[in-house]
Amino acid sequence: MSSKRSILNRVLYLNLTMAVVLTLVFLCTSGLYTRQLTRERYNLASTTLTKVNTDFQLEMNRLDSLLTLCLQDSSLVFSISDRLDTSFFLDNAEDAASRLSLIRQSLPYAKLVYLYTHNSDKVVRDNGSLYKGKDFSRIVLDKTVEDISQLPDGLSFFQDSTALYVKNLYSHGYVAVELDLSKFANINKTIGDQFLGYVIQQKDGRCILENSSVPLSEEQLSAALDGGLIGVNGTKYYCVSAPMNILPYTGLVLINNDALMLPLHYMYLVMVIAFGVLLASSLLLVVLNYKIYLPLRKFTSQFSDSRENEISIIENEIHDLLSEINTLSQHSKEQIPEKIALHYLLCGGSQLDEGSLKLLEEKYPYYMIMALAIQKDSGIEDLLFTSSLEKTLTSQFALKFISLDKFSFAVLARPEDKEEILAGLQEAAEEASKTTRLFAGIREYCTDIRELQTEYRLAENCLLSAQVLPMENFAFQENAAVLPRKRLGQEVQNRLFEYARNGALDQLLPELKEIFYPAGGCSLSDCRFHYQEVWAVFEKACLARKKAIPHMAEEIPLYNPEYLCQQLTRIATESFPSRREQPQNMQQCMEKYIADHLSEPLTLDTVAEAFSITPVYLSSWFKKNLGVNFLNYISAARMERAGELLCQPNPPKIYEVALAVGIDNTATFIRQFKKHTGLTPSQYQKERLLQKQQGALLGGKTLS
Repeated sequence: MSSKRSILNRVLYLNLTMAVVLTLVFLCTSGLYTRQLTRERYNLASTTLTKVNTDFQLEMNRLDSLLTLCLQDSSLVFSISDRLDTSFFLDNAEDAASRLSLIRQSLPYAKLVYLYTHNSDKVVRDNGSLYKGKDFSRIVLDKTVEDISQLPDGLSFFQDSTALYVKNLYSHGYVAVELDLSKFANINKTIGDQFLGYVIQQKDGRCILENSSVPLSEEQLSAALDGGLIGVNGTKYYCVSAPMNILPYTGLVLINNDALMLPLHYMYLVMVIAFGVLLASSLLLVVLNYKIYLPLRKFTSQFSDSRENEISIIENEIHDLLSEINTLSQHSKEQIPEKIALHYLLCGGSQLDEGSLKLLEEKYPYYMIMALAIQKDSGIEDLLFTSSLEKTLTSQFALKFISLDKFSFAVLARPEDKEEILAGLQEAAEEASKTTRLFAGIREYCTDIRELQTEYRLAENCLLSAQVLPMENFAFQENAAVLPRKRLGQEVQNRLFEYARNGALDQLLPELKEIFYPAGGCSLSDCRFHYQEVWAVFEKACLARKKAIPHMAEEIPLYNPEYLCQQLTRIATESFPSRREQPQNMQQCMEKYIADHLSEPLTLDTVAEAFSITPVYLSSWFKKNLGVNFLNYISAARMERAGELLCQPNPPKIYEVALAVGIDNTATFIRQFKKHTGLTPSQYQKERLLQKQQGALLGGKTLS
C-alpha cells in the first residue's frame, strides 16, 4: 500500500508535466498565429485594395462600352451632326433626353448625363432641359469646367468626389457623364463593409470616402498613410495604403488589430483555465485518495483473491456471448436477403461479404436501374399510390422495388421489360389522384452490380432531366447526360423584383406560372434551380420593403414543380400583398398630382418617389394603363394647360405660360406647342379668338 506522501508526489509530478506541455503548446501556437496573422493581415488589406482597383477598371470599361454603344445609334448621331441644321437638333432633343435618361438610370453612380453639339453650342440634359454651353457650365457644372466645347476623352476635371467622363463623336459633339466617385464601382461597399476604408486625394490630402465610425485627424491620417499601427479611441488599427490605378487617389484600409488578436487572447484565457483545472484536479485527486481510495483498499485487502475472482466472472460472460454469436452464425441456413443486400449497395455499402456479392453478380450479369420519385402537390408522400404501384410492378415483372426514403425509390429490372414497365407507370399515373406526380429516370444495360450506387445516381440525373409538361402527372427520361442549368434571365428577375416590391400580384403570379410551366416544358433540375433563384429575388424584395425574410423550408425534398410553384405563390401572397389603391383610383391620383405640379420639373424619379414606387414600375404602369409613355403624357398635359392659359380673357405672355407649364426656355415651349397643336402660341390665340367671335355672331343672328 502506497503512503500518502508517495501518492501526493505522483499527482503533483503528473500535473506539473501536463502544465509544462500545455505551456509549450500554447507558446508555439501563439507564435505561429502571430506570424501568420501579420502575413494574412497585409494580404487581406492588399487584396481589398486590389479588388477596388480591379472594380474601377471593370466599371470604367463598362461605362466606355455603354457610351460607345449609345453613340453608335444612328438617330442620336444624326441629332448632333454638324451636317444638319439647328432646328433638326432641337426637334430631336426630347428623344435624345429620353435616351440620356435611360443611360443615367442604368448608372447608379451618375449624377447627370448630357449631350453637347458643336454646331449649335447646345447642351441637352437627361431631364430634357436645354442650355447654352456657357450657361450649362455656369449653372449646372458650377464653373468646374470653364469651356465645355472641347473636352478630351476619358476622365477629367476631378473635384471633391466627382469627375467628368467624356466620349467624343469625331467633331460633331460628345456625351458626358458626371460621376459620383464614392459610389463608382461600389467602392463604398467593397472598402466599407468589412473594413474601415478611406480614399484620399493625393494632391491636397482630402478624403472623398471616409468611415464615420472611426474619424481620423490630419495627423492620424498622415500616420496611417505611412503604414503600421495607429491608435484611435483606445483601439489599435493596422493600416495599409496603395495608390489607385485609374484615379489620382490613394486607397487606405484600416484593420481592427484588437479584433484579430482576440483569438490569441482567448487562447491565453483557455491556458489560464486549463492551469486552474489542473490545480483543482490535483487537489481533488489528493482528497479522493485520502478520503476514499486508501480506506477502501485497506478494507478490501483483507479478502484474498477478490480481484482475480471479479476478472474471471467478466471473462466468462464475454465467452458466453461470443459462443452464442458463433452458434447463431453457424446454424443460419440463409444468406443475407437479396433485397437487403441491394439496398445496402444502393446506400453505398462497400463491405458486403463476397458470398452475397457473388450471388448478386450471377443473378444480375446485366440489369436496368430506374430512379422513381413520387410526391403530391402538397409536398407530402402518397403511401397508397406507392404501395399499389409496388404491388402492381412486382406482380407483373421480375424486379425489385426498393424504398430509399419517403419520396425516392429504386427499381432493379431486366432491360427487355423497359417498355412494358413504362406503360405500367403511365397507366398507374393516369389512374392515380390528379395531385400525385410520378417521375422516372432510367439507366439501361448496366453490367456491374458492384457499381449499383453509381448507376442509380446516373439514373437520378436522368430523372432530374425529365421535361415536365403542364397538366401531366408522369414524366421520364432515359440515358440522358447531365444538362446545363438554365438560369432565369436578368430581365425576368428584374420583373419579378419590381412586381414583388410594388405588390403587383396580378402580374407576379402569372409570371411564376410561366416560369415553372413554360410551353415547351421544364426539367425537374431547372425547376429546383428556378425555385432558388425566385426565392433569392423574394429575399431582395423583402429587404427593399423592410420586411422579414420568409423561412425557406428545406426539410422536404423538392420533386414536384406544382409544389414549388404553390410554395412561392403562398410566400408572394403573404409577403407582397396587393396595394390598397385600385388602378382607377391610382390613375385619378396620378393625373391630379401631375396637373398640380406641371410647373415643376417632373421626372420618373420624382413622380415615382411621390407614390412610393420604383421608376421602372411607373414607366410600365403608364404604358399599360394609359397607353403612352411617361414623357409623352407629361408633354401633352403641359401643352393642354398652356392652351387653357392662352385662351383666358387676359392671357399671360408667352414666356410666362412657358414657365407656368414647367418649361424654362421659350423657344423650346414654342416648338413643343407647335408640334402638339400644329400652331404657334400666337396663331393658336388668334384662331381661338376668331372662333369665339364667330360663335358670338352666330348666336346673335339666332336670337334676332
